[in-house]
Amino acid sequence: MNIRVLLACALLACGRAHAQEPSAPPVHPSNGVIELGARPLLPFDTRPIGMRTEAYLPWRGRVKITVRNVSFATATVVDRGTSDFDYEVLDSDGQMVERTDLGTRLAAVPRGGALVSPTLSVIHLAPLREISSEVDLSNYFRILPAHAYKVTIRRSQGLPATDEFGKSLKEVEVSCSFEVSERGLPRDTPHR
Repeated sequence: MNIRVLLACALLACGRAHAQEPSAPPVHPSNGVIELGARPLLPFDTRPIGMRTEAYLPWRGRVKITVRNVSFATATVVDRGTSDFDYEVLDSDGQMVERTDLGTRLAAVPRGGALVSPTLSVIHLAPLREISSEVDLSNYFRILPAHAYKVTIRRSQGLPATDEFGKSLKEVEVSCSFEVSERGLPRDTPHR
């Protein structure tokens, strides 16, 4: 009997063959011109400092996203705010987190389709300068406290397609990811 047939039978017997999904594209934080960074933010805590005794606070979906020019020349970025990014939130089992109604509607808009944000800015980023924005992913995904998540953020819209020498980039898209444990975030995590 062929070894491939035996392997396929073993996988089917274990119930794993039908659960395999195509893997996500690899994460590339930099394309040589632009670097993408993201980190989770704590919710605003309005309690007096003496009442804040927890070591960890629940993550509620707030994220700070940073786009930085890592080239030696000025880079032009067309920015429409947080609608330029694609978001993926996975739970601790690697399953996609359920989307909210708004998240479902936005996911149905094709890439490069209707302009979601009413603002449009052309930004000339000097070398090592950055722009940042905040997004609350709980508007798009059902994020619950005391759950672990892996968040991946991608962007290709509005980024330069050439490097500082005018050579076409092999890949324009940049992406990054971070994980949040079920305990949440350490209390000393920044709010901004």
